[in-house]
Amino acid sequence: MKRGKATFLPYFIYRHRKTHAILAAHLESADMKDKYTSPMIQNELLDICADQIRKGIVDRCNAASFYGFIADEATDCSTKEQIALCVRFFDKESGNICEEFLGFQEAESTTGEHLANKFISSLEEYGIVIDRMRGQGYDGAANMAGKHRGVQAKIRERVPQATYTHCRAHSLNLSVVHACKEPLIRNLMDTVQTISFAFDYSAKRLKQFNESLSNDNPTKEQMERKTKLQTLCETRWFSRVDALTTFKKCYNVIIDALEELSEDGDAKARSYVCSIKQFDFLIALVTSEHVLTPLNPLSAVLQGKTQDLLEAAKESKTVISMLRAERVDDDVWEGIFEEAVAMGVRNDVQPSVPRFARRQCHRGNVPGDTPSEYWKRNLYLPFVDHLVNELNDRLVQNENRFSAQYLLPSQIGNITRAKMTDLYDTFGEDLPANDKNEFQRKVDRWRARWTDVQLPGASPPGPPQGLRPGPIGGLKAAPKPPALICFHNKQTLAAPLSV
Repeated sequence: MKRGKATFLPYFIYRHRKTHAILAAHLESADMKDKYTSPMIQNELLDICADQIRKGIVDRCNAASFYGFIADEATDCSTKEQIALCVRFFDKESGNICEEFLGFQEAESTTGEHLANKFISSLEEYGIVIDRMRGQGYDGAANMAGKHRGVQAKIRERVPQATYTHCRAHSLNLSVVHACKEPLIRNLMDTVQTISFAFDYSAKRLKQFNESLSNDNPTKEQMERKTKLQTLCETRWFSRVDALTTFKKCYNVIIDALEELSEDGDAKARSYVCSIKQFDFLIALVTSEHVLTPLNPLSAVLQGKTQDLLEAAKESKTVISMLRAERVDDDVWEGIFEEAVAMGVRNDVQPSVPRFARRQCHRGNVPGDTPSEYWKRNLYLPFVDHLVNELNDRLVQNENRFSAQYLLPSQIGNITRAKMTDLYDTFGEDLPANDKNEFQRKVDRWRARWTDVQLPGASPPGPPQGLRPGPIGGLKAAPKPPALICFHNKQTLAAPLSV
């Protein structure tokens, strides 16, 4: 702690000036060398306080049946790689889910194996029981989330039950990022971003855009008082649908503005006009905007404060089912294709297909008898399939691990024998009796108890009520469910109840 920047000592003196007379007199009257207030002593006192606080957290965490482990790494101002370590557990004393910070650790290397060893050694140093870990929460970087050499894989070699859970909202974002790597969609995004920046960062071009917009009353009404294009967000990819929708509404206005700028000597404006007056651009714009539109509501749901992984999986499966249903519905594709054709009529953009080549590696080359069939096979179907696979892999995986929420009073009516079997297969090793028939009997008794009971806030769409741990016949309602280990209101790891 540097001199002149210390905050501990002034607070310490202020705090004890009236509450501890002897200490206050010592700090005010003792010789400078005898006050024990040097920066080194202050740091030692802070370390002692931290150790005492951490010991209390560790004791409460170990008293819980299971816990989730959260870690994140970042480079500080001194260019050192710092790792923040946290645990998430059910506090039996307060009856609440607690997320507690344990401390920082410096990482000498960022490989998955080194970080995993660092995490385990740090937890053991703090006194945390490693074998009780039932959840891991990290970012989606390869060294953390890798299936073979990532941190989560290395820790699961030690604790197989420690399921890795990635933030669902971030997983949705990554799903869109990877799905948009389809060549036609990627080229569309680049073109839209370039033109949006061209209007956003040039006063002359923006003025011309506003003049063209003021002369087009239908588009002006659709823009709802917006006077400029939206640029594509570099991090929140699922929000790009708003920018695509704005670009699609202003398509004719953009062309008019660019043609006026081209006549005034703007060299780049002419190239922009040529790039968007192509049918491959129009069909990609309409298709991507249509396919990505359902993801905005899903993103809002995943970031809700009362959201959990069970509901997140249900909402994700709903979107996946909708996309799959639209994929096989010819009327949906015909509507997309006809909208793209209608947008090109005003600017003499006719439906067309690229030149067919037998050897083609850089774009779709599946033959089609008509332009509609060609673009469906080479654009729509690959994009939807890629997105569905990404959503399924990233948002619906490990569903059995967080199905313990079906034991909550507000969800117990939805449990079936099949779900009981899944629960037992998932958490059987953590149950005291480890007897499937006994487990099912206790669940039946628990369901019968709450069948005719109206819980506050239990009716949809209210948040589920929680349970205090204990025998199934004696569980009590609590404000938050101990079966869940929540991460930052966005992600949840299901931990088994004490049965």
